[in-house]
Amino acid sequence: MEIWKPSSPPEEVPRYSDKITICRKDAFPYLDLEMYWRHDELQFRVHLKPNQELKYLNKDSAHTKATFEVIPHGVLRCLTSLTSVHEDNEDTTLDVLYPKHIEALERAGLPLPKVYPTLKEANEKLKNDTILRSTEEEQQRRKKLQKDYARATYFVIGRTTNFWDKPVCGMIKELVKKHKLPWLRFKMANSRFTNLGELFNADLSKKVMTGIVDEEMLDLPPCNCNVLSLCEDGECLYGGDCRKKKKMVIYGLKDKTTDKTYYGKTVQHLKERTSTHFQQVWSLVDYKRNPNDPKKKKAAAKSDSFAYHFAKLCRDCTNSNRSRAKLKQVVSVEVIWQGEPIQCTKSARTRACKICMVERKQIMKALRDDKHKVINENDDIYAACKCSTRFHKFAHIDSDALRTRLKQKKVTPKRKSKKACGHRKPAPPGTTSRPREPPTNHTGIGKTPRVPNSLD
Repeated sequence: MEIWKPSSPPEEVPRYSDKITICRKDAFPYLDLEMYWRHDELQFRVHLKPNQELKYLNKDSAHTKATFEVIPHGVLRCLTSLTSVHEDNEDTTLDVLYPKHIEALERAGLPLPKVYPTLKEANEKLKNDTILRSTEEEQQRRKKLQKDYARATYFVIGRTTNFWDKPVCGMIKELVKKHKLPWLRFKMANSRFTNLGELFNADLSKKVMTGIVDEEMLDLPPCNCNVLSLCEDGECLYGGDCRKKKKMVIYGLKDKTTDKTYYGKTVQHLKERTSTHFQQVWSLVDYKRNPNDPKKKKAAAKSDSFAYHFAKLCRDCTNSNRSRAKLKQVVSVEVIWQGEPIQCTKSARTRACKICMVERKQIMKALRDDKHKVINENDDIYAACKCSTRFHKFAHIDSDALRTRLKQKKVTPKRKSKKACGHRKPAPPGTTSRPREPPTNHTGIGKTPRVPNSLD
């Protein structure tokens, strides 16, 4: 911590010198400002760090001309608004006061004014602009612009070769006049699609995979829960859908006694994942009773925050069956989100894993709402992806999009190939054509009889 006191003598030392120091310089940096005293008046100016390097948007980037023009205007306005005006600097131009900012703008190749205003002129213009904005006419003009922007229709055209005879904006104007559409207000945006190839590949992949599903991810037969899986009242813990559409899901396991929820993900059936959670709870309880057993220690090492939370409720259970029965009484299962299996598997084991990202968002949303009702720890947010990858077993589903293609008949081309017509290249002059011998069968079955020669 620093105390700014320019008039402090060198022998003055604060009481807590290890934590507090005195700054005796004429100016004191505060965020982007630098404060200093002038004739007992506190003044301000823009502060630059010792090794700070200023960089602005380069003119070669894919932005419009208006964007490049507004950057120097905004920089000069900010420098003016952050600088105090007094007799010593009011007649000094901005390029003299802040040469490093002007040099950075020149390196970027941005359009700069030929003559820079003085600080007094720039400050007066800034005040006049502020007054102009507060007038009633200016406010009505801004409201009209906002209304026009809300009604505008945008046409985004990628920068390609000019294969149209007329510009697109001219064609749209002609159509507006031809069809009498005065209400249509359009705006043009010419942009460079740096990821055009990725967009085409994504669209192609979407069309190719239409009607294709993973056979192993399809709905399984109805509930097959046995005595160990069913609740005490004989009902399924998952509402009868334990084997139906329960892969690639984000789920929530809620503790009915404390109203806390554990959020997790699974690429397998939710029934199998929940069973693994229940088994981990018992493994942790059993390990605390026998901490010297290496096998139980290894099994308890895989425990997560769900196991540590519910192990406190099952500490009195004597075996895994009683632990499972108690958990079925206090836990309620909820499916929060379900993803498309093929798309989720494509991004598995990467930083952009789809199902992992959705899980992190759900945990962070729950922590923001009420962190005391979440069982998860920070490890579940920052941990690496553990989703398993595997080969798909594709199956085809007849849909409306593919029905036309499936009913199409293969048309035989009218033009026959040269081989089918018997056309052969003519033999070169001076050579005799040799008759083609029949193929020899090396198996000995169905051999072609040998034609006797006159020399035999």
